[in-house]
Amino acid sequence: MRRGSVSTNCSFEILGYDPTLEPKSVHRQYGVELVELDQLLRRSEIVSLHAPLIPATTGMLGPEQLVLMRDGATIVNTARAGLLATSALETELISGRLFAILDVTDPEPLPASSPYGACRTCSLRRISPALSVLRSSVSGRRCSTRSSATSKDVLRRTPAHWAELGLRA
Repeated sequence: MRRGSVSTNCSFEILGYDPTLEPKSVHRQYGVELVELDQLLRRSEIVSLHAPLIPATTGMLGPEQLVLMRDGATIVNTARAGLLATSALETELISGRLFAILDVTDPEPLPASSPYGACRTCSLRRISPALSVLRSSVSGRRCSTRSSATSKDVLRRTPAHWAELGLRA
């Protein structure tokens, strides 16, 4: 397995799920290991969504899928809010078991009564500034992990560390 590299001191394995792609060509061309969605959710510390919102993908991460994720895993959604079952995600975030960085929400804009507003495990920011903060925080850290995006050492899972990265704690 080829490893992706955020910096010279940090590497990670890249997993992907796309039922329309041929695994060998994707691995050869991009170094991405294509796996089934359930396996990706079980193995990843960070899951980043990049799918269109079509009937086949609507609600693709519901309660049955979210429960497969590791405790402390992070979901990054830069795609469409409809990919996630909102109530199931809210439940996981409020419990503190999962974390999220959301560029999109349902509904948008969120009402003042939304649980996301008070949730300490969710960042509701435009993703490009959040990722630039994360990218700068990686420099000089030593880490190695299996993840679909980056190392959990980069996103330490406490509110203080989220604030340190400039994310909503």
